[in-house]
Amino acid sequence: MIIRCIAVDDEPPALKIIKDYCSRIPNLELLACITDPFQAIQTIKLEKPDLLFLDIQMPDIDGISIVKSLDYKPFIIFSTAFSRYAIEGFNLEVVDFLLKPYSFDRFEKAIQKTRKLFEQTSMLPATNENDFLLVKIEYQNVKIPLADIVYIEALDNYIKIHTQTKFYMTLMNLKAIAPKLPLENFVRVHRSFLISLSHISHFTHEAVTLGKYSVPVGRTYLQSFLIAAKKV
Repeated sequence: MIIRCIAVDDEPPALKIIKDYCSRIPNLELLACITDPFQAIQTIKLEKPDLLFLDIQMPDIDGISIVKSLDYKPFIIFSTAFSRYAIEGFNLEVVDFLLKPYSFDRFEKAIQKTRKLFEQTSMLPATNENDFLLVKIEYQNVKIPLADIVYIEALDNYIKIHTQTKFYMTLMNLKAIAPKLPLENFVRVHRSFLISLSHISHFTHEAVTLGKYSVPVGRTYLQSFLIAAKKV
């Protein structure tokens, strides 16, 4: 399982070390090394990496502020030469905190911890009551009532679970989430959308309306959707 990473540090030598360490670890893909924190924010939002190596003390904006500015939370490994930031870093539920200078062995342990959490997000079983979906969100297990789920949307390596009042983001894909849902009430209608049949207001061969939401229907999924919809 490949973990996609971005490294952010205003000091090029620090980025060089991270690049070297990453090259020694299998299935770790370093997408970019960035010294400008504002450029980093844009790149993170665009690439949506699984893991972020992030310096804390940088000019103009610090690493902690970068984390707070993100709409979603990748796994975070903070790196800094100042130990006083450790407590605040861990309060943000980061995976690990690397105090510069750190060895390859210490770096590898941080990656092992990240990989364990990353793999756990792909194993999210439904609860025994069959009334809830249990998902991993920002390192916590969250129970979402199945009756509240309107539809689920695929977004790169994440899925967005829409309910009537809010949404949840979790590191997963539709292929993995589908077996966790009761077949009699959830159906795939598009390569990027899976819907709850009980929330359908009306539909055509091109789209389905779910209350205030509208979701496209893909040709590949049209026939199976029509069969499922007629049973409701």
